[in-house]
Amino acid sequence: MTRCCRRRRIGSRPKAYFYKPGGVPIHFLDIVVLKEDEMEALRLADDMGLYHEDAAKQMEVSRQTFGNIIRSARSKVASALLHGKAIEIECSGQYSEKNLDWQNQRIDTIDSKET
Repeated sequence: MTRCCRRRRIGSRPKAYFYKPGGVPIHFLDIVVLKEDEMEALRLADDMGLYHEDAAKQMEVSRQTFGNIIRSARSKVASALLHGKAIEIECSGQYSEKNLDWQNQRIDTIDSKET
């Protein structure tokens, strides 16, 4: 029996939740779903250039788990780009207004400890 997935720390929301190739109606496209933690892993490793160990600490997961998340994310993005698929970024509701204040407080607390 597998255990439940722990909540990961997500540091920012994406600006858009859906990308698709231009000129093709959406109903003709396959859709690849990118989880929020996969999007965060891409942001930390590829956009910010953090090492896996540092990015794993930011997300509050092990380095091994971070490696699994980033591998899955890169595979999905590559598949979408190479095969002309749409990318949908899953939104679990973690960023609802009720939870956003808690998330910002948690990020501020962690960031102040690191400096």
